[in-house]
Amino acid sequence: TNFADKALAYFTLAEKFLSLVQSAANMIVTTENPLWVTITNNVCTPEGEQEFREIYQGTDTAISIPILFNFYHGIELLLKGYQELLQIQANNFTHRIGILFKNISEKLSDKHEIIQLLIPYIHDIPQDSIIEKFLRDNNSTIDEWYELLKYPTNKKNHDLLFSHCELKYGGNETLSFWKDIEYTAKELVHTAVS
Repeated sequence: TNFADKALAYFTLAEKFLSLVQSAANMIVTTENPLWVTITNNVCTPEGEQEFREIYQGTDTAISIPILFNFYHGIELLLKGYQELLQIQANNFTHRIGILFKNISEKLSDKHEIIQLLIPYIHDIPQDSIIEKFLRDNNSTIDEWYELLKYPTNKKNHDLLFSHCELKYGGNETLSFWKDIEYTAKELVHTAVS
C-alpha cells in the first residue's frame, strides 16, 4: 500500500465522521437549541413522549458530546491522512491532535485551508468558546479530547468525574458555535476530497 492509498483511506473515513457532525450540528441549529422543552401533549402518553423526544433529540443537552467526539475523531483521521499524503514519518496511532496538527503545519503554509480551518479548534481556541471553557473546567488540553469526550471519568483517577456542563445547556446563546461546527465539518470534508 502506498502513501496515497493510505491518505485516501484516512480521508474517506474522516469524511464519514465529519458528515455525521455536519448533520447533527444542523439539528441543533434547526431546533434553535431550546433550554426548555415545551410540549402540547401529556408527557406520560405515547404522543407526549414522542413529541418530547423529537424536540429533545436536537438539543445540545442530548447530542453535543457525541457531535464533538465525532468532530475531533474526524479531525484526527484527516490529520493522519495529511501525514500520509505529506509523507511525514510519525506515529499514526496517537490521538493527540495537537501533535498531529503540529506535524502537518510544519509542512504546510499557515495560509493553507486545512490549517486555517483547524486553528480555532486545536491550536488557538478562543477563550469564549465552549470548548475552551470545557477544557478549563477539566484542567485539560485538547490533546486529551479522546478521553474527555469518551468517558465520564479520568482513566488514571476514576474518582475524578469530567464536567460536561459547558458542552450542554447552551441554549440559543451557543447557536453560532454550532453553526461554526457545521460549517467547519462541511469545509473539512471539501478540503479532504478536493
